[in-house]
Amino acid sequence: MNFLLLYNAMYTGGIETLILRMTNWLVNTGNKVDLLLQTQEGELLQNLNPNINLIILGKNPDVKFLYKYYNNEIRKDYNVIYSYSPSKTWMAMLIGEKCFVYPLILNGVYHMYDYTYFANFYHRYIFNKVLPDSNKVFMTPKVQTEHEKIFNRKIHNPFIWPLPIDSTNFINIKRNPKKYKFVSIGRLENFKTYNYTLLDIIKNLINLGYDASYFIYGTGINYDLIKDRIFELKLENNIFLKGTIPYNQFSVVLKDAFAFIGMGTSVIEAGLCKVPSITAIAYSKDPITHGLIHELKDYNCGELEEKWALYNIEDILIKLIEMSDSEYELLCDESSRILKSQYDLDILMNVFVNEICTLDYKKSPIQVPLPVLYVLFLQVKTMLSKLYQFLKKMFYFN
Repeated sequence: MNFLLLYNAMYTGGIETLILRMTNWLVNTGNKVDLLLQTQEGELLQNLNPNINLIILGKNPDVKFLYKYYNNEIRKDYNVIYSYSPSKTWMAMLIGEKCFVYPLILNGVYHMYDYTYFANFYHRYIFNKVLPDSNKVFMTPKVQTEHEKIFNRKIHNPFIWPLPIDSTNFINIKRNPKKYKFVSIGRLENFKTYNYTLLDIIKNLINLGYDASYFIYGTGINYDLIKDRIFELKLENNIFLKGTIPYNQFSVVLKDAFAFIGMGTSVIEAGLCKVPSITAIAYSKDPITHGLIHELKDYNCGELEEKWALYNIEDILIKLIEMSDSEYELLCDESSRILKSQYDLDILMNVFVNEICTLDYKKSPIQVPLPVLYVLFLQVKTMLSKLYQFLKKMFYFN
């Protein structure tokens, strides 16, 4: 089959690593894959399979897309078109309209508030009113229910498809856990509040007599905030900001980790690495969790479930510290075994292919409102913003 995937860029993140895994699997199983990106940016570009055909929009991506679309510069033989971003779903639909045989159009949703924080009025209209519910792919049931709240309606018969992880990457990992060493890996974004709230927990553990250390791998908008808090707590010798690591080094930095704290792809992969992995909760102002990733139901990997029990992350870390060696080793093995059964790449990709091959009723034309006025609106908005910044700067210096 011929696949077209659409996203923004290839920086290190959950969706980006998902694209790597999906495209590698699809190419290795005999499929053709094109990847349309908004910008040719990101550390993971170099990790893409060389057999993937890249389509880059570049500056003014919406205008560039319409130019390519109306000049027939995009192929017309796709069987499946998969958008990972609210800003790309309308493009996926337009490309589908020109295909020789109408393809299956899918929009994957991997954030509880995707269509609140990362979508504008047009994106929300396309998702809610134009894209059929059966063409919506949600990472977890919780992500679906949150979007039902966003749009104030029931979403009928979507495809629930969790994050597929290549568990073969962790088969031969040799662990030598260093007690009291805790690790987090991922971008330092606003919704990943645990990187900040954990700083006080590390301080508390040290005050309790534990030689705790916390290694934070990643960069992002909260880097300076976390750095300042580390200095404020005088924890420079216990908490270390290590920056972004190459994706293929993920398991390497976890060889001696005693516990992991995170959400999304990283917490699943850490659990597969036989590291007890505490699932942080997105946007939480407090250091709370529903528990270890392999203990959670419904593929939950960081979403708040109102009816589930909540625990303080500090209490779970202390419980892990106080375990006997045999209890700890049993927990590590159990984590890997359970997560492999839930998230294995081969299992889930075969589920995905079987789903798209058998649900032909989803392959029906979807009429997309002409987006010219929308794109024009974006250009005017951008111009006005630049004019405002120019005038603000000019009057400031005067």
